[in-house]
Amino acid sequence: MYQMTVSSQGQVTLPAKLRQALGVKPGDSITITTQSGEVVLERSKTLREKLANLRRELPNAAQLDIENHRGQTVNELRNNYMQSHSGNQLTRGEYGL
Repeated sequence: MYQMTVSSQGQVTLPAKLRQALGVKPGDSITITTQSGEVVLERSKTLREKLANLRRELPNAAQLDIENHRGQTVNELRNNYMQSHSGNQLTRGEYGL
């Protein structure tokens, strides 16, 4: 367990051992959420990790032929896929992108 003090500007400094445990380096982003009244701190995913997660989450994403979609953005590909499978267009945050 770590105890930190909140500054007058609402900031906290993460202890070195906690940063190491999270794999957080200077300049990295962290995500803070609450679950059952507790604060959960996680290292934010990189774009590469987000894309890998998106590929796992979309059941038929492996069937996408990237060569045929060269030049399209990830958002365009995602929205085209979702429109063809559910008719709904996703907003930017729904798949963590």
